[in-house]
Amino acid sequence: MPVADIQTLMDDEHLKAVGMFERHHHPSEGATVLVRPPVTFSESPADIRRHAPLFGEHSQAVARELGYDEASIADLLASGALIPPA
Repeated sequence: MPVADIQTLMDDEHLKAVGMFERHHHPSEGATVLVRPPVTFSESPADIRRHAPLFGEHSQAVARELGYDEASIADLLASGALIPPA
């Protein structure tokens, strides 16, 4: 059985008709095409709600959730152990 490449899939009339691909704009990557969730649930519909996080976008929030105070987070940023948002 042949394997279809992504462009062939994106040109497929059936996949277009069911809305399998969504165009989005990512803040650092620009125009992107994402694959929608392949199943539909009436009670809890799946959807693409946000872009993939930028490198370091949530590092400080995660450190806070882990119990680090602001001074410790500043030290981690200064040492390079935490990455600041781009």
